[in-house]
Amino acid sequence: MRVIRISANNVRVEMSDEEAEKYGIDATAEAENGAARGTLRRLLEAVKSESGIDYCGERVSVRLLRSHGVCDMIISRLGVCESKAPGACVVRFPSVGALIAACRVMDRALRADACIGEIGAFLIIDAEHASKFSNKDGEVTDFAFCEEFVREHCKTVCTGDAIRCLSEL
Repeated sequence: MRVIRISANNVRVEMSDEEAEKYGIDATAEAENGAARGTLRRLLEAVKSESGIDYCGERVSVRLLRSHGVCDMIISRLGVCESKAPGACVVRFPSVGALIAACRVMDRALRADACIGEIGAFLIIDAEHASKFSNKDGEVTDFAFCEEFVREHCKTVCTGDAIRCLSEL
């Protein structure tokens, strides 16, 4: 199972058909069915243990798509808008090489995720460590929903300790 945070209230869960079967996920299951609710509860617990994202006990919407041995689900939190942590920082680099070079001179203790997309490479530094960040090579982006945009449109290559991982390349 692979869990990808798309935004503050949406996650994408990718799993094989075998994993979906293990959780009892069936595209024909009725939402009001008690068995379906139990399946969803087990799945949300697995998402929480896999990624730390906790939607347990929340009202959620689940969209299921099965194709060629893969089961993709989008889980959306309903009626809640989790605010982005103040001070979180998204830094854009023109290339992966520039991102790696910058990581080599940064404090390896900074907690960050690295994402790569068509428009550049990005470092998403968590709110707790953003105030310790200073870099002249990257462009700090601060438009509304920047983090959500990057997470949805770019591929996450490192989570949590991206600076340490990329500095070793």
